[in-house]
Amino acid sequence: MRTHLSPITALTSYGGKVVTGSVDMTIRMWNIGKQGIYPDPKKHAICGHTLKITCFLSVGPLLLSGSADKSIIIWHGHDKISQKLSFPCLQGSFYPDWKYSIEVHGIAGTPT
Repeated sequence: MRTHLSPITALTSYGGKVVTGSVDMTIRMWNIGKQGIYPDPKKHAICGHTLKITCFLSVGPLLLSGSADKSIIIWHGHDKISQKLSFPCLQGSFYPDWKYSIEVHGIAGTPT
C-alpha cells in the first residue's frame, strides 16, 4: 500500500476522492468505498513542492496546494501542474528584521 512517509498536514476532497498532503512534500489521492478509505492504485505520489504541504483548495476541475516553500501550485487533472506561483516577498525582503519563517497556510476562494 502506498502511503505518506511522514505525517499528514493537509486534507480535502477533490473529484470524489480524499486528497492528503504531507511533511514528505507529496500529495496522495485516496478512494472512498464500503471498505473505508484506501490509496488510489492508479495514482502515484504527486510531487511539485519542496517543503511540507500546508493547505488545499478545490475549485471545479482545479486543485490548489499551498506549501511551506512559499508557493501555491494549481493542479489540473489530478497530477498535471497548470501553474506554480511563488511568493518571494514572503522571504523577508520587505521585512529584513523578521526572524520568523513565513509559509502559505491557507488558500481561500469562491467558485465562479
